[in-house]
Amino acid sequence: MRGLKRRPTVWRRVKDFFGTFYLWMAIPLAILTLAAGYFGFQEAFNPPTGAPVDRSAGPWDFLYLSLQLFSWESGGSFKNQIPWTLQVARFMAPALMTSTAIWALIVLFADQLQPVRARWRRRHVVICGLGTYGATLAAGFRAAGWEVVMLECDPDNPRLRSARVHGPVLVGDATDRISLQRAGVEYARHLIAVCGNDAVNAEVAAQAMNLPRKQESVLTCHAHLADSVLWDRLRVRELSSPRAGMARLQFFNTFDVTARAVALLALSPHPPEGGIELVHLLLVGLGPVTERLILHVGRAWAVAASLPGEHLRITVVDRTASLKVAEIARRYPRLGDVCDFAACDLDIDSPEFEWYGSVLARGGPPVTAACVNGADDARALAAGLAIFHQSRHEMFPVIVCATQEHGLDLLLSDMDLDASRRRLIVFGMLERGCTPELVLNGTNEVLA
Repeated sequence: MRGLKRRPTVWRRVKDFFGTFYLWMAIPLAILTLAAGYFGFQEAFNPPTGAPVDRSAGPWDFLYLSLQLFSWESGGSFKNQIPWTLQVARFMAPALMTSTAIWALIVLFADQLQPVRARWRRRHVVICGLGTYGATLAAGFRAAGWEVVMLECDPDNPRLRSARVHGPVLVGDATDRISLQRAGVEYARHLIAVCGNDAVNAEVAAQAMNLPRKQESVLTCHAHLADSVLWDRLRVRELSSPRAGMARLQFFNTFDVTARAVALLALSPHPPEGGIELVHLLLVGLGPVTERLILHVGRAWAVAASLPGEHLRITVVDRTASLKVAEIARRYPRLGDVCDFAACDLDIDSPEFEWYGSVLARGGPPVTAACVNGADDARALAAGLAIFHQSRHEMFPVIVCATQEHGLDLLLSDMDLDASRRRLIVFGMLERGCTPELVLNGTNEVLA
């Protein structure tokens, strides 16, 4: 991991502390100041024996005079010595009032102050796009101690307000040079393009790399490519391109990172080097993760299989399983040397979805691991639960690939599942495949 964690500066710590706890500190201090003023006025109007006493003032007068201190009223002049409690209140009250006014102005005009805050950033991270990936990365970088500036083109994005806790949020087109300059790209260390479109991400990275640098450090542009085929082709150019200069380009793909981790889970009960005779993977729903998963388990099996000619069995259940398996085999012809494919053309959302009977009808060996990647998280979890309950007498893992695992894990924890619940695994792409560590480490470390 190259330089992910950064120690916050003293100013950053002070700013975060006061931004979070200012009201919790200001209210008790205001009460203490009011009390100090009250007792101070009481002592000033009723001094010790031997000094003139003003009997015209009562408790309500002391309270009123104490409240006046907050409006820069000094409390009048006194013939006797001013008590120390009143002296403290005379300075604390206007100081609290001024600081509260400044804090309120900053809160009220937060939108107008965003460009100013962004221009003060140095050696920071610029995140273009406040979708699911952008918001997750902004929170991750902020937690790691990085200064973050976010750039979003949609002024109606509901994440704009909540994202401001991580740093300045600017509204503008990330493909426009002026918008990138407003975000301080010339002084940034990293730019991450996660705008939801591969072409837009590539254009954002190209525009950022062409901007003149005003900082000695190198700008690294990270462009997310959802198309795995395009990512495969472009990362070769990335590895062969020179790293010199003031800017460099890296590509990342969250589906591929997730598939690598799922492949380890799927093969961990039966690693190829262990000499296992029969390994049978069941892939339900051919989404972007499971397509990459086929490639990675095939490569792992080709490298580590103990016996020549020993094949890995992969059964695919999807509405268009035959067509997709044929396309994968055409794209990666060497997979046929290590994998035996069985395609079951069945919609996992249909009432006819009976995965266990479909697998047995193919005459294959017992399933050793199952992976589900549906059209959305709810459908994937439903299919995973169906497999889990149908195979209650089995011990193989059932891995559900979801966008986010936190909510589904909470849902599963409330369900009455048996002790074998640990074999039902929810694998979130945001938590596992979209992290600052993986983005900053780049293609070289991922390939390693």
